[in-house]
Amino acid sequence: MMRLIKLFIALLLIHASAVAQPKINPLQQRDIDYGCGCSFHIPPARGAKGQQILQWELDAPAKMRVDGELHQLKVTEIRPRALDSRPERIGDKTIFNLTAPALSVRAVCTAVEVCKPSDESCESVSYRAVLSVRAKSGTAKINAWAVCGC
Repeated sequence: MMRLIKLFIALLLIHASAVAQPKINPLQQRDIDYGCGCSFHIPPARGAKGQQILQWELDAPAKMRVDGELHQLKVTEIRPRALDSRPERIGDKTIFNLTAPALSVRAVCTAVEVCKPSDESCESVSYRAVLSVRAKSGTAKINAWAVCGC
């Protein structure tokens, strides 16, 4: 009987740690930089009007609030080779890996709105994104809307 109780407690602990999720907080106004870069918003249906949860300017660290703490993350972009020779198209995938000492984020982005080749004033791409967030407090998957450009 004692073995059964120990097994039950062990299973409860494993389940509790498996469902632990970090709390993703919206960025505060003072956290946000404005210029060329990327921003991620929730809920995705609200687009740019949603709460901004991840943001960076080109060549700068990304910012994200997790469990009430502001993190600055190094951004690495993994672009398909095809995009070296042609403009981005609807359906193209771009992946961003973001890392900080206590946090890692992987953003898998699928282009949903791109610039028309004839529109020289257009400098942005909109994405449907899935963020996988790993923090000390656990892991979370978040659906978001994102935009990158100027």
